[in-house]
Formats: sequence, structure tokens, C-alpha cells
Amino acid sequence: MLFGLPWLLIPLTFVTSGPTGGVVVEVITIVAMGALWAVLVLRTSLNRVQRWLGVGTLTVAAIVIDALLGPGWGVVAVFATTAAAWVLSRRPALIVIGTAGGISFLGVLREGAMGGKLLDLVIPVVIGLGMIALVEFLDLTDLVRRQQEELRALAVLSERSRIARDLHDSIGHSLMAVLVQVRLVRAQAAGIEDDRIPDLLQSLRSIESSVREASGDVRRTIADYRSFDVFTMLESVPSTLRAANVGVQLHLQPEAMTVLREHAPIADALGWVLREGATNVLRHSSARSANIVIREHKAAVGAVEFVLVNDGVRPGSSLDVPGGGAGIAGMRTRVERIGGTLMLEPSDDSFTLTVRIPLTTEEAADHVR
Repeated sequence: MLFGLPWLLIPLTFVTSGPTGGVVVEVITIVAMGALWAVLVLRTSLNRVQRWLGVGTLTVAAIVIDALLGPGWGVVAVFATTAAAWVLSRRPALIVIGTAGGISFLGVLREGAMGGKLLDLVIPVVIGLGMIALVEFLDLTDLVRRQQEELRALAVLSERSRIARDLHDSIGHSLMAVLVQVRLVRAQAAGIEDDRIPDLLQSLRSIESSVREASGDVRRTIADYRSFDVFTMLESVPSTLRAANVGVQLHLQPEAMTVLREHAPIADALGWVLREGATNVLRHSSARSANIVIREHKAAVGAVEFVLVNDGVRPGSSLDVPGGGAGIAGMRTRVERIGGTLMLEPSDDSFTLTVRIPLTTEEAADHVR
């Protein structure tokens, strides 16, 4: 708005020094157009029809003023071109700017000389195009900001998951080892005849109870940190990709989604895959479209298949080679823990990530919990 505002004062320089009544009318006309322009630019609550009506009014008013007052007055079209650039999408704004330029050009042809029509032709068009460029820049800046926010959110989720995995792998396993050893000692002590054995057994039972309680605390902490499964990710990932101008199509087979609701470990694993896969799309490609598919695998009975396909593959990226980067390695490890397989299929114009997890590996799946 500040870019266009100084140029809106230009029409005031064309106010004539003729009869007072004529000057007053000219000033009132310019002020009225400026007021309408300010309403269009400053009022964010206007709907599409109101914006079109306001821009149309400014355009018609500029044409009428140019026809009535002659050379120089076509410059008032700057009200219409800048307002259109600010409140309309790019194509309609270009139409308005082209209309203003066309009317000025017809005025030049009508008068047979450029004369005062030069400013009429140049200023509204140039300033209008400059306003479009400014709007595009602001939109791009906002898009970059939103992408950064989404990437930071994904990074936080990744760190939370890493902490949960470390807690499970270190503290959880250590507590389980302690519990097993306490049970073994208690079993051995039960076969010893000694007056002190009952007290020892009671102490061992207390230790076992404390270990169980600590193990439960670890599990609850992990649950808090791993607050994302495939259903949670399906609520956030598509909006993240769309915010980055990636068109997302979801193909979720109802039967497969029902299966996932009944198999929490598999839903957790696919949530991890979906989150990491979306992060890779944003970081390592110039994707404009992505397809997310979850279905029962037809060739392997009793298996769920997840497929993520995106275009915009950048040659030489970490995803363009067999094995992929660290994110791919993490997904592969997690999927293989529950008996699944992960496959990468890069091509010249697309990248396909496929995960298949059988439903007959509940014992392995329980190990992940």
C-alpha cells in the first residue's frame, strides 16, 4: 500500500485553475476515488463481489474522467490499477491494468499525438505492474515463513521421536533387564532354607514393584513424546505440503484404515514414515504434486501397503540414490523392526516410497511399544 500511495497524489496535480466550481468538482472526484481505493486496500473483510465492484467502479470512473477532462486525466486510472493489483488475483489484475493502458492508448490515437497522454499511458500501467510485483513478493515471503514454521514443527516432532526411541532402547531395556534379574534372584532365594529368606523375598518384591512402576513411567513418557500415528500425521502432513504449494491427493482405502486402527504399532510406524517422507519431499525435491496411498496389499494377503509418490526430483539429491539419506535409513529401521519392507523407486521425474507391513508380526510389533 505504501508503494502505491505516493502515486495516488499525482491526479491532484492536474486540478485546473479554472472556475471555482470546476476545481471543487475535480478535487471531490479525486478524493472520492482515493477514499474508495483506501477502502478496497485497507478493508480485509470485503468479499470477492465487493472487491470486484470497487475495482470496476474505479475503472469506469477513470474512463469517464479521461473522456470528459481530456489529456492528463487518464492518470487517475492509477487508482484502479493499484487497487486491482492489491485485492484481485494476478490474472484479473492484469486485465484491469491492460484495460487502463488500452483506453489511454486509444486516447493517444484519437488525439493523434502523445501530448499529455504519455503519463496517462505509462503511470497507471507501470505502477499497477509494480504493485503486482510487490504483492507477489509479499506472498512469496509469507510462503517461505510458513514453510519454515512447518519444517520447525516437523523437526520438533522428529526430536521428540528420537528422545522416545532413546528412552525405549536404553532405559526401557535396562529396566527390563533389572526386572528379569530380580525375578531370577527371587526364584533362587525361594529354594534356600534360611530365616532371613522371607525378608529377602519381601525386599525383592518391593524392588520388582519399583522397577515395574519405573517401567510404566517410561512407557507413559514415551507415549507423550510419540503423540503421532498415521491418523495424526494425515491431519497435519497434507496441509504442510499444500502450504508449500504441493498438491496432495489422498487415497485411503477404508478397509486398510480399519486395520490400522486395530494395529497401533503399524499405525505408529506408518505415521513415522509419512512424517519423514513429507519432510524429504520438502527438503530434497521441487515437488508440485504428491500422492499418498494406504491400502491392503493385494499380492500379499494380510499386509498393509503405504505409497508416497512425488514429482520434482532433484538430480544428485540424497533421495536420488539407492538407500537414500539418514531419514530413509531411520524409516527403514523402524519398518523392519515390525517385519515390514521399505522400497525406493527413483525415476527421472518422480520418486516413489513404498512400505509393506504384514499383519502377522504382532509379536515383533509389540517389541516396538
